[in-house]
Amino acid sequence: MKTDKKSEKKLGKLRAIVHKHDCWYTIKESMIVRLDKMIKSYSAWTTGFGADRYKAYVEIKKLAVELELTDDEYYQICLEERTKINESVRARTARNSAEETRDNKGVYVGSGGSNRNKVRYPKKSRSKRTWNIFYKMFPSLAEKDGWNRETSTRTDEL
Repeated sequence: MKTDKKSEKKLGKLRAIVHKHDCWYTIKESMIVRLDKMIKSYSAWTTGFGADRYKAYVEIKKLAVELELTDDEYYQICLEERTKINESVRARTARNSAEETRDNKGVYVGSGGSNRNKVRYPKKSRSKRTWNIFYKMFPSLAEKDGWNRETSTRTDEL
């Protein structure tokens, strides 16, 4: 593989394209043979995803030939890009895990199902703060129950 300044830019461009389109290469077959197969399989596409893939594989082959990459070097590039993808997915899913919440903490609880339109009232013995939060979440019930920030005229008609 060449290592001058121009080649480094081409290598960066190759990495970017491989990251998006071809990071799942395995060394079972020759890189050039595989790229030719992929170019042939996407050549019929004129628009959309297939056309983008066709252009990407043509560009990958052109850059790989210019940089004089061996199968092992190309495999290493694919492996590094695949690792980057896996790490980013793992970090994203770890960060987005939903925390378990409890009722009447200013958060709507539940994901629907058979009770999706049912509102769960707090127990009567709960504090005024709990009732404030509950009626802030459900202002239509506050109006219906006659809530005046101190008491309500609600009866137990469940």
